[in-house]
Amino acid sequence: WQVIPFMKGVAGTGKSTVIRVIQMMYNRMDIGVISNNVEKKFGLSTIYNKTIFVVPELKGDFAMDQADFQSMVTGEELSMAVKHGNPLTGTWTTPGIMAG
Repeated sequence: WQVIPFMKGVAGTGKSTVIRVIQMMYNRMDIGVISNNVEKKFGLSTIYNKTIFVVPELKGDFAMDQADFQSMVTGEELSMAVKHGNPLTGTWTTPGIMAG
């Protein structure tokens, strides 16, 4: 399956609570957090090979490249820029959950 859970709803309906409960199941170092204004060039390299990633507040102006996002969902190979380093290349295996 090539899906990612996305909880959509109005404020105060428990989306953030669900995300926080999921985060409590993992060590803080194993969780990648993607903000709505994720750094377009270097953002993915910071969450690559984490146990899980979360997007706690997704809005209409989400800054991530659509092709990169689709490759994450489908588990394809990605090349990710690293600040002051060589790019990382690998197959995306980190599952995620989103809310907005």
